[in-house]
Amino acid sequence: MKENLKEITADRLISKLVKIRFCNLERRGVQGGKARGSGGERAGASNANLEGRLNGINVIVGRQGESCDSVCKSNGQSCVPNKLLVLNQCDIMQKYMSCKGACLASMGSDQPAEVVDDAPKNLNPGACLFTRTQSMLSCEGSHLYTRRLCPCA
Repeated sequence: MKENLKEITADRLISKLVKIRFCNLERRGVQGGKARGSGGERAGASNANLEGRLNGINVIVGRQGESCDSVCKSNGQSCVPNKLLVLNQCDIMQKYMSCKGACLASMGSDQPAEVVDDAPKNLNPGACLFTRTQSMLSCEGSHLYTRRLCPCA
């Protein structure tokens, strides 16, 4: 009986986590670059809206430790700070980056970003990072173990 109860509890927990993850993705909208399967018409419409907000923007994945100012400058462009908010969403990041370690909320001026594969384990190698604190979004931010997703024009 206890084993059965544990299985039911685990199933409910997994179900709730999946629902939370789905709701968070649906609420955030879409990304660019590498296409991922969308969850239906609503996600597609939302994706098109986000893609429209990136018109005229070259979305570039920087090198490890590089700021968006540096990434854009090396491409003869400038970072567009108000577009960082559009890129600071899991579904957008997943279009341009692999995000194989999941998509995690984090604090730092180097976001949106992906943690490089050879980063220390405690930094979640392969994970994409976004911030919930919009005021932290910055073209100047960088981190030794991340690659930035940058809006350049």
